[in-house]
Amino acid sequence: MNHAEPASPSPKRHENGSATRPRLRNRIFTAGFTASTTGVRDIELKERGFKRILRYLPLMGLMLAVIAATGIGLWYSATHCEIGKTTNRTPRVNTNATANTTKALAPLAPAPCLPSIPQPQPSHFAGTAGTGATETFITHATTSPYVIGRDNWVFWADAQAHNFSQAIGKEQLSAAKLAEWGKFFTNLRTLANARGATLVIMPGPAKWDVFARFLPEWTEQLLSDKPLNQLIRAYPQLPWLDTRETVSAKAPVEPKTPDTFYGWSRVNSHWSPYGGYLAWKQTVKCLAALDSQLQGLTVPPVAQLRVTQAPNEFLPLGYHQQANDWVVPAFSLQPGTFTATDQNGNSLTLPVGSGTDFANLPTETRNPHATGPAALIFRDSMGNGISPLWNLAFSRTYQMGHYLDTGHPTDFATAIATQKPRVIIFEFAERYLTFTPPPLPHPSANTSKPTKAD
Repeated sequence: MNHAEPASPSPKRHENGSATRPRLRNRIFTAGFTASTTGVRDIELKERGFKRILRYLPLMGLMLAVIAATGIGLWYSATHCEIGKTTNRTPRVNTNATANTTKALAPLAPAPCLPSIPQPQPSHFAGTAGTGATETFITHATTSPYVIGRDNWVFWADAQAHNFSQAIGKEQLSAAKLAEWGKFFTNLRTLANARGATLVIMPGPAKWDVFARFLPEWTEQLLSDKPLNQLIRAYPQLPWLDTRETVSAKAPVEPKTPDTFYGWSRVNSHWSPYGGYLAWKQTVKCLAALDSQLQGLTVPPVAQLRVTQAPNEFLPLGYHQQANDWVVPAFSLQPGTFTATDQNGNSLTLPVGSGTDFANLPTETRNPHATGPAALIFRDSMGNGISPLWNLAFSRTYQMGHYLDTGHPTDFATAIATQKPRVIIFEFAERYLTFTPPPLPHPSANTSKPTKAD
């Protein structure tokens, strides 16, 4: 395996896209979530600015929104979504087939990667019925940067990546945006294949999707199709790693208490390290199904699940109720260390089981105890909770932000060509589907010969 030091393929950049990056800091290489004081790296919402927007929001704008919703056209059937379930599912059938199909359809992603195909749900925001749905949404979800659901579960409102509109299906992907995302991921897979790498596309699940049953009661009759469901149905042959069903499991915390714990907190939109652990177990099965040479990646045994106070990302916005529901697995590991190096050459020696925080990307890790090959990981802050497992399993990782939300995304083609990975993981927060993917050149435009992966 070639371990030559690869050149950094992207410019130095802060989380906001500025031209410098802080030195690698020891405190953020932990299994906990410490991306920022709020617990979120991709949210830069200021309460004062939000209130100023609300103060000047004209009433006429609300009326126009209602009129626009009415004019979209009728797209409604008698089927209603069932509250309390993560998503409606259908058997693994390529629903793009038609009676006039003459070409063989591409195979679906393997079952360990894509357990089922999300079933279409009617839109409750279209046609005449959409007028009332939009009014209900405006009444309940536009007066605060967050929305409080059942059992004090807190969700982002629309000020952050149109979260709540996506949560209830008010915002869906247009045919044009579906095609853009499909083209982006299709070209990314072709780029990976041309370099001898195995790609998995890993949406970091949204809390409002995995735990829809904790959304407010007023959303019960409004829940419609999710953007991610639309995209998977349109392109089921892509190497999706859909962990939404897996990560909804309860955490078997001992000793048992009256409380129920999951892989998310009530007050944070990211999965906890336990949620990341659940996702990693499915990742291992998915990679083995995609590539027989990737069998045997490390899934460490869990010695204990610890419950701590969760990082409350809504605290700066006025929600002061804390939650002791952040589940962190303690793994049974042989003593050992690995190195983490930032793009400036600053290195740290860390105990195995440590994570890599988004704030220090790009970062390269080298683990002499790992048996997995080199992995290139495009990611965001959702990767914090699963990064200890990446660092443990792969002998080398190069982790870098995708920056889909900044207007200055990473040069993915150059990164793949430079890093020469055997595995490529494209992790992105589910809510990022509201953004437009960057153009990605088709590999046929590149005349260079493929390079063997590490």
